[in-house]
Amino acid sequence: MPWAGGADAGWAEADRASRALDFAGRDHHPLDIPADWRERFHLDDVDLVLLEIAASVERDPLLHLLLGLLSGDPGPGRPTTALALELAGVS
Repeated sequence: MPWAGGADAGWAEADRASRALDFAGRDHHPLDIPADWRERFHLDDVDLVLLEIAASVERDPLLHLLLGLLSGDPGPGRPTTALALELAGVS
């Protein structure tokens, strides 16, 4: 299903981002974080989501592309701090 904002929202990369999201969502598997990391590194739920976002670009080339596009880059890229926080629901 295409992203609701799509090309109608005026974002030139909306179609590419929508296709990347569609394909990445099909095969996405959550990061298998060792059970003791939460306690050992004092991670809360937001920390775990941020870790998942940061690791996703290394694990999935389509998420690498999607996060680059969402960061305003013309191709694959790393999520900015602002984007990662927004995706984590913090800002």
